[in-house]
Amino acid sequence: MHPMARFEWVWLKIHLKTKKVVWERPVKRNGIVGCFSGVLHSVWGEHEEVFLQSAAHVDVTTHKKVEEGYVLAVTGNVHTLGNWDLHRAIVASGEVEG
Repeated sequence: MHPMARFEWVWLKIHLKTKKVVWERPVKRNGIVGCFSGVLHSVWGEHEEVFLQSAAHVDVTTHKKVEEGYVLAVTGNVHTLGNWDLHRAIVASGEVEG
């Protein structure tokens, strides 16, 4: 059985000029995903090194549309989602409908 990773996230609307942030909702979304993990033992010179690695790939999608002047971003409780730091939120990429 693969190890599981749990994470929380929310969508944000960020105004491009004023940087005003509108949180999607007060309740966080939750996800549980399987992750790949492994241990690599390596001997280089006189010292043994151990590398521990866990990784998961997650795509989050939405059909949410934002008003002109805003971008959609996501933040969450893990390092790759910014650890709830709004300055490290990930701006969503995608097609803008006109």
